[in-house]
Amino acid sequence: MAGVSYARIWNTSKTPNQSAWVKAAPSTTTLRVTDAAAIASWTNGETIQLGDPTGVTPNRVIALDISPMMQTVLGRVFRQSGVLLKALVEGLSAQAVLDTSEAGLGGSFNGQRSESGGSRLGGQYTQMTSVQSPISDSNLVFMRETVTGTAMGVTALSVNGVWV
Repeated sequence: MAGVSYARIWNTSKTPNQSAWVKAAPSTTTLRVTDAAAIASWTNGETIQLGDPTGVTPNRVIALDISPMMQTVLGRVFRQSGVLLKALVEGLSAQAVLDTSEAGLGGSFNGQRSESGGSRLGGQYTQMTSVQSPISDSNLVFMRETVTGTAMGVTALSVNGVWV
């Protein structure tokens, strides 16, 4: 995610739940909030989660804003109608799933699954994007990871193209 996307996190200790956007900075093991005011009321010990609460998107998706990648690669940020995605997924002795969705709604997921025993599989597909990001002039990409066993192997999701 370093330099290519922002992810939405949630403080689920707050009522209603409060969100903030984070980016990987200055390294891939450190996250930085994009707007410090978004977390000004958060305190130590509160529960923070990556992935939308079910009251926001019913299928526990992770909201991604790809505007940093668009700015770097394309020189500007704009609302895209879809993205060409490359997905790679591998389970550890169990099937792993990496899905994306236009808005995180049931019945709207596309994606890639590993073999039932976990062997790595990959592929490319187009995902429509219609939900505008609240922090940029791009549309959000929603993704989720699941596994039938107890351990996820490797998953990777890359944007290989942008549909206008």
